[in-house]
Amino acid sequence: MNKDIKQRFDVDPILEKISPHIPDDEIDSLFPCRNFNTQGRVRAFKTSQLYRAHILAMIKEITSFNTLCAEFKSRRSFRDFCRFKNKRFTPTNRILSEFRGYLKAPTLWGIRSIPYASG
Repeated sequence: MNKDIKQRFDVDPILEKISPHIPDDEIDSLFPCRNFNTQGRVRAFKTSQLYRAHILAMIKEITSFNTLCAEFKSRRSFRDFCRFKNKRFTPTNRILSEFRGYLKAPTLWGIRSIPYASG
């Protein structure tokens, strides 16, 4: 239990260094927000938030969206990196999967061509 408490409040320096260099406004303007078919409450996430979730999965080598969703609930540093409001307002694994399908290769190349902030 002590390890779980430590993970919740742990600060991740790698994510803190990367976060300012992701151009959220440009990503959101190039690829507008899309509503995902979910049951229950409507969950509107910005494209940049879901893009950050995918970057997080690659950086931390998380192989499953189920695992990533569970990590969002317990790790504040992950939620802060993706800019989610709180642990109840995080995407489901279905939303992440649909977004991955929405981000086809041309879209990823479009995001890659955005000039990132220099630092």
